[in-house]
Amino acid sequence: MTKIEFGILVSIFFMMFVPIALADTTSTTVSFIIPSSISHVIGYAASCGSSDFAFVENDGTYDGTQTRINVTQIDGTVCQTDSVSGLNISNTGNDIINVTFKFTSALPSGIVVKASLAEGGYEASCSLAAADTPTTGACHNVTDSEEVLVANDLTALTGTEDVWMWADMTDYNSGVSVTMTRGMQSNATQA
Repeated sequence: MTKIEFGILVSIFFMMFVPIALADTTSTTVSFIIPSSISHVIGYAASCGSSDFAFVENDGTYDGTQTRINVTQIDGTVCQTDSVSGLNISNTGNDIINVTFKFTSALPSGIVVKASLAEGGYEASCSLAAADTPTTGACHNVTDSEEVLVANDLTALTGTEDVWMWADMTDYNSGVSVTMTRGMQSNATQA
């Protein structure tokens, strides 16, 4: 047997009895995920806060009738002015959000609370419906019956919106001295 014949026989032997390694590949899809976080904070003007936020009649008549009352502290110290909003909403989550306000119970007869994105948005009778996009030239009535959109499409992590609020009183409590409180909630949802 020659070397060539021996080489052929060895090759045939290995092909028949020794398995040949073949390449085998699989694919894996890898996802990189940042979970959705929807959150916001409310900042208050001057020294107002979540427990010191009021509308105090201050026209000197103290008869339960006054329009365009700015946000004050409970003691009447002014927090909101023509150039300083009563509230500032900040998006602290990582999604674009909308923010709504709603009172947790009905307002007393004779009180209307209004919200706008600018001092110039005050109207004697608010023209925006609850779901309308807020503007600087008009206002929403804030009630307990439906959530009112006060901030629209706030950018993730950095979006902010200034909100001016006012109360109009019309013969509230017949002018008799009273302190009435109501809770107001804010709610953020993904835009």
